[in-house]
Amino acid sequence: MAGREAPTPGGSTSSAPEPYDDLAVKHLLEVKVPVQAILGTLQLRLRDFSALKVGSVLRTRKALSDPLDLRVNSTILASAEVFPNGNKLGLRLLELHLQDD
Repeated sequence: MAGREAPTPGGSTSSAPEPYDDLAVKHLLEVKVPVQAILGTLQLRLRDFSALKVGSVLRTRKALSDPLDLRVNSTILASAEVFPNGNKLGLRLLELHLQDD
């Protein structure tokens, strides 16, 4: 795999790998992961949950104008707003919550 020449502390150059040159990383980047758009959360007593029926209304603390959390594996990675996209719902990213470790 060809790389680009990168300067080393002594001023000489060495071959540095291109980003995502590794075949395993390229394959990992093709893996599909489930993304959840969380409208809101709430807690109910099991008694209240068992009393729910068609037409019951569940209220969350989230306002209609609040952004949704986008989660992958229970980790919030972004915030988004909902908008109509034809006859479907669309999500417009407002903020990414990615962190460098």
